[in-house]
Amino acid sequence: AFNGVWKMLDARWNVIDHFNNTDILEHGAERRPWILHFATWKKPWDYRYPNLNGDYYDSFRSRTLFARTLIEKRRDALREHWTEGKRFLKRAAPIRIVWEYIRG
Repeated sequence: AFNGVWKMLDARWNVIDHFNNTDILEHGAERRPWILHFATWKKPWDYRYPNLNGDYYDSFRSRTLFARTLIEKRRDALREHWTEGKRFLKRAAPIRIVWEYIRG
């Protein structure tokens, strides 16, 4: 389509955060992505999957008509803690059973 008349873009124009484990603010400005795609099922706006870049995402989202309200942020934080609490209790249940067996 371009008959060989094109230029390769810098890789920072198309960064895909597959594992959501790269804190983009840790990089210096010269290495920071210009476009960051959250291409996996772990999205920064989903409270069930903590994301290192969630606050960074929210800082940009807050500049749009789709900004989350403080109540929405608090609700998501409560949901996140509730989810983590349930995970802990599920892991702790076998320990409790063994402890009760030992105590007799």
